Amino acid sequence: MRKAGKNEELIEFYSNPESNNTFNQDKLTSKHPKLWKLAHEEAMQATLGETPPEEVSDRIEAALGKKTNQWILLGGPPCQAYSLVGRSKMKGTGEKFENDHRHLLYREYLRIVAIHAPSIFVMENVKGLLSSKHQGTAIIDRIKSDLGNPRTAIDVTPLRRKKGKVEYDLYPLWEPEDAPKNAKEENEAHIVKAEKQGVPQARHRLFIIGIRRDLKLKMQSLEQIKEQVPAWDVLYDLPKIHSHLSKEKDRGWLNVVKEIIGSDADRWMRKHQPKVRNNIQENIKALNSHKGNGAIAVERESSDLPTLAHWYRTEQTPICLNHEARGHMPTDLHRYLYSSSFSAVHGRSPKLEEYPTSLLPAHKNVNKKTGKAIFSDRFRTQCKEKPSTTITSHIHKDGHYFIHPDPVQCRSLTVREAARLQTFPDDYLFCGPRTEQFKQVGNAVPPYLAFQIAQVIRKIL
Repeated sequence: MRKAGKNEELIEFYSNPESNNTFNQDKLTSKHPKLWKLAHEEAMQATLGETPPEEVSDRIEAALGKKTNQWILLGGPPCQAYSLVGRSKMKGTGEKFENDHRHLLYREYLRIVAIHAPSIFVMENVKGLLSSKHQGTAIIDRIKSDLGNPRTAIDVTPLRRKKGKVEYDLYPLWEPEDAPKNAKEENEAHIVKAEKQGVPQARHRLFIIGIRRDLKLKMQSLEQIKEQVPAWDVLYDLPKIHSHLSKEKDRGWLNVVKEIIGSDADRWMRKHQPKVRNNIQENIKALNSHKGNGAIAVERESSDLPTLAHWYRTEQTPICLNHEARGHMPTDLHRYLYSSSFSAVHGRSPKLEEYPTSLLPAHKNVNKKTGKAIFSDRFRTQCKEKPSTTITSHIHKDGHYFIHPDPVQCRSLTVREAARLQTFPDDYLFCGPRTEQFKQVGNAVPPYLAFQIAQVIRKIL
């Protein structure tokens, strides 16, 4: 739908959401039945490990056609069993952890490689894969061994598209500065740091490039971008909005925020964080400048262009999409205000032990006397001068780890702001409930990084 000549129609669609703050997709798709039919044929909803492999194989076969010589497989198996957070939740379950089927879901990816023999594959996964073990064996070593010789690892004889031996040479995207001295260094070379590729986010992910050996193609490396992009450089031009109260709404958002003045937290700051207190007082004076809670479609207020404007503003639309603040509890508003003001003063987000006692959350893992906690950065502001922390799907649960850097806005990030940090173009509309929108953003490979990887693959071919 992003072809030349469709801009006005698309802008009109974006500019007129329904009364319940959603878009009537039929208004657009009914005008383009052939394009919509093609989209349905091109996309397949399938769950690895549940959808019959024959069905997946048939769809791939149909998409490739009979004369396809070179094709590329992009993707990665589900990562819950490899992520550090996922493992920490499951470690205490013993046998249940060892028998979790998700450890071996990579074999569904491997099955596609073995059957259809892509010219090149790009496998992406979480950094935790490097340290993950299953039944005493390092998962990464097992995966790399299987990917190198997929047909010795999995029997798919009746379904093979390409006959004979299929072997792959495996490469990292970055060319190591020094030759790896051991297997650990060789594996660590597969980690790509998104902030070194111009993405305004510190996102570290594992990428394995597989090139089919019989094609004798030469690997090309991803060139690192030296200058990092701070989070504020891609957020400052978005409409300034504030959150709303999720509880005790009759007190009013502005009144609740101002209640921090004269509170126990205020008295604590007077003694321990006077500069932060002064910053809060200055910001409270500016609170009346807000423009509401935002919406699924908001008019742009600024003509300023963010860093990477050529990437974000593909349609030059006057509309900002998916920019609606979620509701926050009164106690969280004070924590967010304190955290963002602390970050403005100190250039970093405060640890829980640096919070006023009265602002510590009533959480079983938090010691109210010392502020010590298992997750000491449970509330985290994204600092203006640095790339953001990793945008994960956890953002759909709460915004505590993704506090907006502007204290005047006193809230967590919107879907659009998270999408900016993930480098989604501005005309990319996220659908479904807001929790699902956040998941879509958090689970993605940053599109700007994906684009650079695609350029590498193009050079190889």
